[in-house]
Amino acid sequence: KTASVYIEVTHSFPLSSEKFPTSGSGYFISAHGHVVTNYHVIRPTVEVYTVHFPAPVERIRVVQNSGTPKHQSYDGTVILADKENDLAVLATGANGTPHLRLGIAEKLIETSPVWILGYPFGSTFSVIQRGPEITVSRGDVSALRHDDRGELTTIQIDAAINPGNSGGPVVTASGMLVGTVKNILGASRVNMAIPVHYLDSLSADIPADTALPDSALLSVTTGPPGARVLVDWSDAGSAPLKHHAMPAGWHTLCAAKTGFEMWINELSCLGTCSHDIVLGPWQKVPVVHASRTPRTRPPSQTLESIRRNAAEKLVHETFDNPDNLVQWEQYTGGTDKRTWFIDEGALHQFESDEILHAICLGDTSWRDYAVFARMRITDEHDDSRAGIIVRETGNGFYLFRIHKETDKAQLAYHCKHPFGWFILQEKKLGRDIGEEWYDASVAVRGNRIACFLDGRPVFSAHAQYAPQGRIGFYSVESKASFDSLVVHELPSPDTPAAPRDTPRILSFWFSDFFTTESVWWHQYAGASREPAPWYFSDAGCAQLRDDTTTRRMEMTRYLFSDFGTSLVVSLGAGQNKASFAVVFRKTDDAFARIRFLKREERVLLEVRRGGRLRAVRNRPLSPQVFENSTRLGLNVHGDEVVLRANDLEVLRYHGKHLPEGPGTIGFTTTGVRAVLHQMTVASPVVD
Repeated sequence: KTASVYIEVTHSFPLSSEKFPTSGSGYFISAHGHVVTNYHVIRPTVEVYTVHFPAPVERIRVVQNSGTPKHQSYDGTVILADKENDLAVLATGANGTPHLRLGIAEKLIETSPVWILGYPFGSTFSVIQRGPEITVSRGDVSALRHDDRGELTTIQIDAAINPGNSGGPVVTASGMLVGTVKNILGASRVNMAIPVHYLDSLSADIPADTALPDSALLSVTTGPPGARVLVDWSDAGSAPLKHHAMPAGWHTLCAAKTGFEMWINELSCLGTCSHDIVLGPWQKVPVVHASRTPRTRPPSQTLESIRRNAAEKLVHETFDNPDNLVQWEQYTGGTDKRTWFIDEGALHQFESDEILHAICLGDTSWRDYAVFARMRITDEHDDSRAGIIVRETGNGFYLFRIHKETDKAQLAYHCKHPFGWFILQEKKLGRDIGEEWYDASVAVRGNRIACFLDGRPVFSAHAQYAPQGRIGFYSVESKASFDSLVVHELPSPDTPAAPRDTPRILSFWFSDFFTTESVWWHQYAGASREPAPWYFSDAGCAQLRDDTTTRRMEMTRYLFSDFGTSLVVSLGAGQNKASFAVVFRKTDDAFARIRFLKREERVLLEVRRGGRLRAVRNRPLSPQVFENSTRLGLNVHGDEVVLRANDLEVLRYHGKHLPEGPGTIGFTTTGVRAVLHQMTVASPVVD
């Protein structure tokens, strides 16, 4: 009990100056006052009417012996974190603290008794100013969850655990630490704990003594040089940055330069630390929607000629040896969760959910090759999909797949960042897709992709997004199986193909939650194009100033002409002249924007062309978007614009004044704070 602590975190609400507390539990892991808790306890979000907001941290207070006459309070500083496993380590400056001994979670069995210590419901049960008293709950291990490699990943406990227990210890009868409370499902009595061995990588980096340096020195170089450097979203100067003094601990570091995508990372700096950051250039790939389905082009080569001209065999996998799975990298909806296995001479994916399950093999430098494999859907649903991946890189991959719901074969490109899809070609197969085996083949050579099914040509397409990459397989809602994999190298084209116009895309969509991974946005203030990044967190992106300066944000990865978008945004009260705008089809000399005006209670469609800005539509603003969270729907198709707010049509325009695309999309704020929660951009709705 004496090793457990109460943790109170004070935050600021991003749309105002209001301060509010949240709480959790933790425990001492050393005699030098180091505390372990959940990452989400010290980097929480606040939920208001089902919308989650980022909550910048003002102070972390750690209370030892909470609720008793011996209570003692310390300021906590985050020094280490493991976001993926939801763990964090705090320094408190305390010395001689009682601490828990590390046990071995693998020795647990189902029905093993365990005890959970913590402070459920936080300050609700506080004793005057001493804080809440500790609660000890007894429970049993109801399940031990392992991955396909036999590693214990989660301890399931049937004890009564409630909000506020997060980050607390799970101990055995002898007081040995075996886990940290994580997921709390409360009334269901199905609760999860993180096995103690996930602390190994963090505990190895815990300082050997109590003292935390008063400050740390940060040095940053960037390629190219001259990037603006921000520490915890405060300007620290331009790179190269040498010995910038800052508080020791866990920080968010950002580097931004006009013409290049941002770099954002969280890191620990306890003394002197240096970082060499390479920035990637803006991409601005045009996304042109096809108003009608383009003619399907068959491959220029037959499958027999491709086989005949194939060179070196790069891969031959019969899936007879389950140990070969270690050669494959798994990708599950943006995580590394493992859902694939080898059995009975085939590769199988065992989940039948809506999450993307991909698995890849090979060298990212592979350019020209042909893939041959058999595939089938083993758990048939309306939306079942299975396919072959080619030219996979860190940015995305091409996919030749069969789609049960439409009975079509499709060629798509999956972009990983932001997460989305471009459908490049599709063809009705003229038969129902069932659970039989299909012989699928994909040949990539130069800038062409050719697809075959059961030996017959299906279609070919221009490949503009990735010139090289790995091969793999894909499964969604299908429990797909694959076998008889062969990959042959193909001779490179004799002459490079002539440049083509931007291909028209049958359909597309991507979704962005404005997290620290959303580096494809450029923010700037006033007339300057110099970067002025907003506040990014796992719960959205916040613009935290409500002065009269206009602050702008635009996407640097794609250019759109026709599209539909759904945006969830929250706006503060702002000044009387506050405004918020959604900007689209923006080029160097033209743009269109939907602008919301607080004082006038109006919404305008404004167009700038030829150096002139004019309002082409002016409508009453209803529902109110200021001091509110709103879902905006904007559909742009040709000369037509339709705006909806919370599913109610607010504005409609059809005319000749819109600029021709494609251009960037983005947002502006003037005199108001804003939080961007989530945005989806997709093919336009065509009446």
